[in-house]
Amino acid sequence: MNSNMDNQQHQEARQRAVALGRSQDPAALTELVQLLKMPSADIRRLAASAIGKLSGFGADGAKAVEALAPVALHDPHPQTRQYALKALKTYGAYAEAWLGKLDDLAARPNHKDYIPVAAAAAARTIREAVQHREQQKERVCLKCGKHVAYDEFERSMRLFQRIYCDKCFDETCVKRRNWETGVEDKKNIRTVDGTLVQSDGEKKDCRLAGACRDRLSL
Repeated sequence: MNSNMDNQQHQEARQRAVALGRSQDPAALTELVQLLKMPSADIRRLAASAIGKLSGFGADGAKAVEALAPVALHDPHPQTRQYALKALKTYGAYAEAWLGKLDDLAARPNHKDYIPVAAAAAARTIREAVQHREQQKERVCLKCGKHVAYDEFERSMRLFQRIYCDKCFDETCVKRRNWETGVEDKKNIRTVDGTLVQSDGEKKDCRLAGACRDRLSL
């Protein structure tokens, strides 16, 4: 209990936090956010736990994360932070923006052991939720308009930074290879240092660049 609250106020707020957590009513989030600001660490802990319980019943994820994250990272009471971290991870991808700070917290050796552990667990769960969200997104090929699976999306983005289905990906690879081969085949003018180029202009550019290098080396 906190000295700023008398025993009756403390007990009423405590019971209210527990009841709201059990209510399965997403609208209870608004009141719980206010309880999360109470001077009693015990009430803040129960409010954080209750907010986590409401995640499965349609509570506003963005609002819940906005309230939980500062408590999880900065509350002066270690156990309250632990409960806020556990609640935060139940909101999954909504907490994506906090991953960097959770990673930092997980790596700090000067906290009670259970706080870095809880931070690491929260970050891991949130990342899994983000990946799942990405896998469920509807994406279409930029060339043919066909639905693109997540593995197709990853492969095409790695190489082209564009979204292609496997068929168009392969066609684009072949087209690029043929273009590069064609460019190399047209390089039949040799520069002073033996480099093959495609035109007299390129040969001149190479000669000028070589002269610049020579001057810089003096």
